[in-house]
Amino acid sequence: MDHGNIGKRRISETLRTSTIFADIEGAVVESLAGRMGEVRLADGQDLFQAGDSADAMYVVLSGALHVLAPKSESDDFEAARRVGRVMPGEPVGEMALLVGGFRSATVRAVGTTLLARLPAGTFDEAVAKHPPLRAALEAEVLRRMRHNQIGKLIRRYFGTLEDETWRALEDRLKWQQLEPGEMLFDQGAPGDSLYILVSGQLRILGSNQDGGLQAIATVTAGEMVGEMAVLRDQPRSARVVATHASTLVRLTRVDFDHLSRRHPQLALSVGRLVVERLDRAQQGNGNQTAAPRAVCVIRAGRLAAPKVFLLQLQKALRSHGDSLLLDPGEIGRRLGRETLAHAGPGDPAHTGLGLWLEQQESRHELVFYLTDPCDAGEQPSAWTQRCLERADEILVLADSEDDPEPKGLETLLYQELSARRQSGVAPRVHLVLLHAQETTLPHHSDRWLEPRSVDTHHHLRSGCPRQMASLARRLTGRSIGLALSGGGARGIAHIGVIRALEEAGVPVDLVAGTSMGGVVGALYARGMAPADILAQAEWAFVQSNPWREYTLPAFSLLRSKRLDYVSRKTYGDLLIEDLWRPFCCVSTNISRQQLTVHESGSLWRAVRATGAIPGLVTPVINNGEIHVDGGVLNNLPGDLLRPRVARLLTSDVRAPRGVSATRDDFPSPWVSLLRGKQYRKQRGVPGMMEILMDSVLAASHQAADRTLADADIRFTPPLADATTLGFRDLAGIEQHGYDYARGIIDALGVATICRVAVQ
Repeated sequence: MDHGNIGKRRISETLRTSTIFADIEGAVVESLAGRMGEVRLADGQDLFQAGDSADAMYVVLSGALHVLAPKSESDDFEAARRVGRVMPGEPVGEMALLVGGFRSATVRAVGTTLLARLPAGTFDEAVAKHPPLRAALEAEVLRRMRHNQIGKLIRRYFGTLEDETWRALEDRLKWQQLEPGEMLFDQGAPGDSLYILVSGQLRILGSNQDGGLQAIATVTAGEMVGEMAVLRDQPRSARVVATHASTLVRLTRVDFDHLSRRHPQLALSVGRLVVERLDRAQQGNGNQTAAPRAVCVIRAGRLAAPKVFLLQLQKALRSHGDSLLLDPGEIGRRLGRETLAHAGPGDPAHTGLGLWLEQQESRHELVFYLTDPCDAGEQPSAWTQRCLERADEILVLADSEDDPEPKGLETLLYQELSARRQSGVAPRVHLVLLHAQETTLPHHSDRWLEPRSVDTHHHLRSGCPRQMASLARRLTGRSIGLALSGGGARGIAHIGVIRALEEAGVPVDLVAGTSMGGVVGALYARGMAPADILAQAEWAFVQSNPWREYTLPAFSLLRSKRLDYVSRKTYGDLLIEDLWRPFCCVSTNISRQQLTVHESGSLWRAVRATGAIPGLVTPVINNGEIHVDGGVLNNLPGDLLRPRVARLLTSDVRAPRGVSATRDDFPSPWVSLLRGKQYRKQRGVPGMMEILMDSVLAASHQAADRTLADADIRFTPPLADATTLGFRDLAGIEQHGYDYARGIIDALGVATICRVAVQ
């Protein structure tokens, strides 16, 4: 018996019945079968292991294979998990040959398994001569990858399903591809389907007060969208647009209803998701801070060694998940072909590389794509174009001592983003300014920010793990924000709260403050230690004593020249943009009758404005507009931080609200003035400052209460003996704040306070 011919016939018959070779000419299939050999595996035997060189492709003739992928790039290959099953007629190992390089998974026999082996050289020759074969193999890779991806997502949303339920669901899922800027559905459209985003990113846009559209939230890979309208049988409440190339699966309402009747578990799971999303919305904690999956990294100017910085950032990211750094060199090392990263659309390897990159994004929490250098007048390389196309967010790295003028790739980037921002689908851009280790404070950040169109910026001192950890949290949507209320001298308790947080190791990434909260918050954002903040407050409010500068009350009771001097001396010529931590404070613009949020510009003027108590302190004039204390409209500005942070901490030192009297009229002011505060208390009436402060804060109490309700952790130090202008015992007030906050932290534990931010 000619066993060789029997084997060739078996291979030929299997290839002809395989969907992979269905559109390939018969003569080509016969030629391939003649050049393939048989491989037999015993049950549990490995065909190859992750990390092996790719030397052949296989087709299963009989039996089956399990595909086992490492848990992460850092794990041993033995710590593997099943991600797929290969059945007769299906190929295995083709992915590594299409793009080159090493095996990304271990493949193991299930029972006795027979395979046909096509050597790498023969494979390369065949796909070069027969483009339909390459296209068919790429389609099979995509199909298998999609099957594995949707399998993980279905398990995430619906738990472990019975085989019948799983097959019924998968059969009704329809794949859909969106190009950058393409709309998934519009506001008011029928809610006829729900979607799961498999790869890419979507932006949810809603109507703003001006009748235009504004970004409400971001949908990242693995999330569901559109389910609320399906369950409620209502029109869409917002527009959803793809920020870049995105792949989704769609389940129509008709199919969802049909499946839910037969498999109630599906409806219960989707209903649970809706409830969770509504809870987040009510708490003001939507997913605007959703973590990106792909970050494009651009070096600005002559920045040296960006990979060193990114490796340090990866180290800081370890507690938040597995990350991967890719550049042309790393692609070449992993896939065994130095020029592969630069394969353009006309290159046969272009599609295969795209599939491999998508696979990496599905396996890692975050993938960094480091672009090639690009000088002025040059066109971006194919690799750089691919990095920009895949980016959920963009990181621009710059040496703070370099020339701040954008050049080369940066210039092209901002030109392209200008058009995309108008439609609300531009990726967020972060500017990271790197400073020397000995830098005390950044300066002239405006020179970097003014010529650039960036969404946020970060200051990082070389060799500072704490600041690198903060960047990692901000980049992955795990930031912690601290909002500090107004309250005059009572606000010194904020310093004690900060001291307790620092001692416990609770990080704070963003700070917002009103009035005295703005004073303390600005110093903390500047990088000062709590002890130094307290010493500065002693100098500013006790030693300098700006509260004795009485004047003819034409504009205020105090002349405020000394207060201006104290503010200038404390903050100098710093800009808000120069602070190590992002900071904002608020003032009340009585010219426009609205709240002003100070996020840029002169720090001393912003802090001076946020604490300009009407009637007591002279207002601040900015560009002809008059600003008074922010506490008039917003005395606890946590609402400004809520959309930007995962955890919101608040410190509220407002005095007990409301003043009252036990008599029907006020006594003689001259007698009250001569006999003092004790006399007024005995006569049952409040003093002028109590009346003034309660009048100022009356309108903002409800807003502050809403912020407290939205906060994750609330510090409310009991300060019964402290008054608004009682600056005599600042150390005692600070200690009260510390003792109270320390008790809260010890009771809850650091892990509870930080939760998603620190692990």
